[in-house]
Amino acid sequence: MRQAVSVSLGSSQNDYSVAMELGGERVGLRRMGTDGDVRRMAGLLRQLDGQVEAIGLGGINLCFFCGRKPYPFHQGQELAGLAPDTPVVDGSTLKEWVEPETIPFLARNWGLDFQGRTALLASALDRYPLAAAMKAHGARLIVGDAMFALGLPVPFHSLAAFNLVAGLTLPFFSHFPIGSLYPLGERQLEIRPRWCRYYRQADILAGDWHFLRRHLPQRLDGKIVITSTVTASDRDSLSARGAKTLVTFMPAIGGRSLAANAWEAAFTAAAGRRLQGRELLEAVWSAGLEPEVTVF
Repeated sequence: MRQAVSVSLGSSQNDYSVAMELGGERVGLRRMGTDGDVRRMAGLLRQLDGQVEAIGLGGINLCFFCGRKPYPFHQGQELAGLAPDTPVVDGSTLKEWVEPETIPFLARNWGLDFQGRTALLASALDRYPLAAAMKAHGARLIVGDAMFALGLPVPFHSLAAFNLVAGLTLPFFSHFPIGSLYPLGERQLEIRPRWCRYYRQADILAGDWHFLRRHLPQRLDGKIVITSTVTASDRDSLSARGAKTLVTFMPAIGGRSLAANAWEAAFTAAAGRRLQGRELLEAVWSAGLEPEVTVF
């Protein structure tokens, strides 16, 4: 059995081990959370290098994207460099090619009309193609990068405005430690309601679950949530808050919704190499994997 490991800066309480068959290959996938400890992540990357077929980086990006232009995130690049003999992926190819297909899938198979609906996207730097797909299907966007990553009350209502500001600031923010931009470790388990005005305005909540979860308001009546990495307790929480529908970009495995980096690592292990662009999309299609839709 080929082995893939997702090494995450997230909480170790969400660790798992599952097995799946992809492309005719049996793959064992394991998540190892480091509770926000970057040094521990570095040690695991060195330890796993050459011992498994693929490694996923969780909770940290190799690059941020403004449109299609990548801006290398220096801390992520340094960590990936600690495993030179094993392919290291961060889920960005899956986010670029696979996740945006969720939007036409929902329109085609579930009759979801995005035209005129308001979508709160937690981070366009993390999932720009998803933002573009929702916009192309008529959604009005609230782009939350400044709010969720920096704590600034500055929503963007157009990708053009976001692109302008992001292009000017990314050369600076790409040198920040990830802990100053993203909730890590136990912080991922805390919920502190904030930005409730924008949650209320939105018909759709989309993107990174840890960003969205951290500031969830008490009520989400009628909301559609499009995300990943939700646990069984997260599903219960969404239902209790009145959310209407939960959509995960990929189906649950072993009762868990896996992160993009974990899925990409699993497909990399199955193929024995990194899959580029449309190759990964076609591999997902060949495996018969589709978004999972739960109506509460």
